[in-house]
Amino acid sequence: MESTAIGQQLSIASHTLRTGKLQTEADVKAEVIVPILRALGWNPDDTGQVKPEKDAANGKVDYALFHYKQPKVFIEAKRPGKADDPASRKQLLDYTPDRDIPILVLTDGQVWEFYFGLAPGNWEDRRFHRLRLDDHESTSNHADFLTRHLGKEAVVSDSAQYSAHELFVKNQALKHANQALAECWRELLGEPHQDLCNLLGKQVRAKCGVEPHEDDVNRFLTKVATGASWQTHGHRDEPPTDSPIPASHAETPRSRRSRETRPTFSHATLQVLVEMGGGGTLNEVLDQVAKLMEPHLGERDREPNKSGKIRWKHTVAGTLSSLRKQKYLKEDSGNGLWEVSDLGYQRLRDLQ
Repeated sequence: MESTAIGQQLSIASHTLRTGKLQTEADVKAEVIVPILRALGWNPDDTGQVKPEKDAANGKVDYALFHYKQPKVFIEAKRPGKADDPASRKQLLDYTPDRDIPILVLTDGQVWEFYFGLAPGNWEDRRFHRLRLDDHESTSNHADFLTRHLGKEAVVSDSAQYSAHELFVKNQALKHANQALAECWRELLGEPHQDLCNLLGKQVRAKCGVEPHEDDVNRFLTKVATGASWQTHGHRDEPPTDSPIPASHAETPRSRRSRETRPTFSHATLQVLVEMGGGGTLNEVLDQVAKLMEPHLGERDREPNKSGKIRWKHTVAGTLSSLRKQKYLKEDSGNGLWEVSDLGYQRLRDLQ
């Protein structure tokens, strides 16, 4: 019954907001907030449940929702268009310097912002949801959210607080993940991952009909990571000696030396196969690549991936398959023995 009531009230409120007749904070309270609270099971006429102009630490909050004389929710009302004002957000958070109110709400009728009041941080850190009554999202979705976080039954049972905390934690995790995107991207480019190289190679093949050499893909990605320009000359490319490197991407002398001297896994794999007489088993290849690449392997290379496999070993296994696909290894390679083809010998001579 409550769900039907709040859905109907949200439809009415959305229509009223679209008319543009709401101009003041008092209009928003009378036409939107109070009717919505009533539809959510609260009695706005009972100050034991809904107390207007409640004394707070730094002023008076427009509404406080109570249960057994304990405030559970603060709602700050604003005239239309003021919910996005940083001063409005600061005002709401300043009401609770001790962070003792579980849910804080800022609304101008159209925009509703929800903050987890028990957590530290600024408004961006503490906000766990934002909705607009005119954003084309179904009214039922808004009705469900408001019922779970402002409905009287949810607030009284503390399920609203638990849900708010869960959303807050999830948003914090997503925020940290987004902050790590740039760093992880630089790491992937700095030491090109086999999967990334394969993906780029396949994309180029789909566009041009020819897949570039793995070494060329590796060098291209490394240059992207360092900010160096990429200018092709025929099928090979040598980096210009005066290519500028932005300060934001500048490397330390140690990391630069490592990049300049580190062979690619493709080069290393071909080299060890040739040195072993032209072929070898996977374990033999891994042993010899380990010796060749040992000075160049970083901590990330030695860590297990999500499948539990050591990253550099997984890369070598993928490199063998890639070399076979590029005809640098014999077509029947992989059935216990990996063997270099004539094209593979020529490729290694080109690289050297």
